[in-house]
Amino acid sequence: MEEFFKQGDRERELNIPISPLCDRYDTLIPESQINFIDFIVEPTFKICGDMLDYILEQNTQKTNEEEEKKDHAGIQKPWDKCISENKKKWQEKTMKVRGLSLIEKQRPSL
Repeated sequence: MEEFFKQGDRERELNIPISPLCDRYDTLIPESQINFIDFIVEPTFKICGDMLDYILEQNTQKTNEEEEKKDHAGIQKPWDKCISENKKKWQEKTMKVRGLSLIEKQRPSL
């Protein structure tokens, strides 16, 4: 995230609009990580998994089509579990950050 924030700092110095996710004072890191997973990581790995399925199907030289379908229909994609666990971790952190900011807003000012 630091590289994004440095870009935002530079944009601030140049008095130009700050790019999304680049404002260190306004970006919730856990929430930005969830968006990164949703819009970059998951779609990328889905395409890679589909491509792997296609390559395996093309390279399989079985005569029995039923056996071929059974072998490749459920190819394991171990990254799915890792992505899901990572996303859950960031969702929990988002809830904590949002809870803290709500508490801070409710504090009386001195």
